[in-house]
Amino acid sequence: MHGSVFERLKPRLASLLDTPSMLAYFRCTHPTRGGMEALVIKLKIEGMTCGHCAMAVKQALAAVAGVQAPVEVSVEKGEAVVSGSPDPQALKAAVVEEGYVLTSWTVVN
Repeated sequence: MHGSVFERLKPRLASLLDTPSMLAYFRCTHPTRGGMEALVIKLKIEGMTCGHCAMAVKQALAAVAGVQAPVEVSVEKGEAVVSGSPDPQALKAAVVEEGYVLTSWTVVN
């Protein structure tokens, strides 16, 4: 049952992530055996041009509460992938604080 609800919400979840209360509802209603379900979130980021940019974004995202290692960042694709149960607004703030633009995010799992 949980899987079917998740699959129905998955395409719309990116827009729901803008509302922290909706993400909290999603986490609370989709537990796993070991606790809350770990989300895999793909972030589209503009402005990264080199390895130093990627490292700065990687370190900033890794420092966000709820992010599980590893954090993957690709300058070529202009994206980062994080997993865990982070606050989406905290992810956005971390990217912006480093001087980059978060253009979108999607839940992969």
